[in-house]
Amino acid sequence: MKDLKKEPYKHESHNFSKKMLNYQYCVHCGLVTLKNDFTVWSIQQGCNYRDHPSYEYKRKQFTKLFD
Repeated sequence: MKDLKKEPYKHESHNFSKKMLNYQYCVHCGLVTLKNDFTVWSIQQGCNYRDHPSYEYKRKQFTKLFD
């Protein structure tokens, strides 16, 4: 599985046209608009924010992960 090559990062805009409870979400990638720093960063990077070169660094910077 690790041998799969990632496509290079290319910005693709979100489409927050749907709403569930009090939160909007992107109909393309499913990102929910939470009010935290990591979500704000993810919204700025677009739908394929997971392919961004600094994704792992930002995820560790903004979230508390249990290793």
